[in-house]
Amino acid sequence: MMKWRTVIESISFPFRITLDTKMLFLGSCFAENIGIKMANHKFPIEINPTGISYNPISLAENIRQAVNQKSVTSADIVQNGEQFVHFDFHSRLGHFDADICLSQINRRLVQLHKAIHSSNLIFISLGSAVAFEHIKNQKIVSNCHKFPQEYFKKRQLKHVEISDSLNSIIHDIHHLNPQAQFVFTISPVRHSRHGLIENNRSKANLISAVHDLVEQHKALHYFPSYEIIVDDLRDYRFYNRDLVHPSEEAIEYIWSYFKDQYLDDQTKVDLESIKSLVNMYNHKALTTSPHKRIQFLNSLKDKMSHHPYQDRFAEEITDINNQITEMSTP
Repeated sequence: MMKWRTVIESISFPFRITLDTKMLFLGSCFAENIGIKMANHKFPIEINPTGISYNPISLAENIRQAVNQKSVTSADIVQNGEQFVHFDFHSRLGHFDADICLSQINRRLVQLHKAIHSSNLIFISLGSAVAFEHIKNQKIVSNCHKFPQEYFKKRQLKHVEISDSLNSIIHDIHHLNPQAQFVFTISPVRHSRHGLIENNRSKANLISAVHDLVEQHKALHYFPSYEIIVDDLRDYRFYNRDLVHPSEEAIEYIWSYFKDQYLDDQTKVDLESIKSLVNMYNHKALTTSPHKRIQFLNSLKDKMSHHPYQDRFAEEITDINNQITEMSTP
């Protein structure tokens, strides 16, 4: 029989994730792809408190600041047009008011500190070894924030720089949380704007550095997101129209592999019941009858209230009560 795909082999992990496992997802946008899947299934999870970070040097800097509880000062904020931003942080933390920008960044650093301290598992997605160095201060930036191109020098990070950054991440997190386990993955997103040759070189540098460290640390593990896309799915059908980002089908496929590898059997069962309730909650009502809608909402609320993880549905139950009250008011 002819083979039409290459299946990524199963990986042995020394732990299993349950709905009580506290997790922190950090790094590239792919960390958010999988993190959001887990958040939608009611896992206790934090996703990129300080924003998306693609290169390991910038990610290590964010973690170092959070672990050491080092606040950002107004001297670190820069202005581009009407927007105030910080080169170490994602643009989502920028603002038209410098004080608000500063406050948002420092609040997110505190949030990251707390998440590192309380998490059982840290999932880190590395996006690229291509980085931009600010020419004036000779420092790698996390985000160029649309400043003029001549402000920066683009370069490939050296193997030693990547390794030092990853070691720094492990050391700093274990200083605050010695029991934390790590899962590293390489984002399957193609950074094609740098050229495909540079992108492949970048991914190879990241993969090499991560595997060197995984072989040295028992608390480090590797999840093959990149390999699933490149070697298993291996088809442009599994990319969005930009041919850069994995499609929703590809992300769902990787999520299924993730569940199979990490989750214990009872958690898989609980996830199905949670998914059913979440889908019911998000379902758009087809009936215009307030009476039937209230009946449906009361039934849904009862199911959520009696679910083994009923505490995870607190926001939904509050919203359902508000909907019932609104429809019951003459």
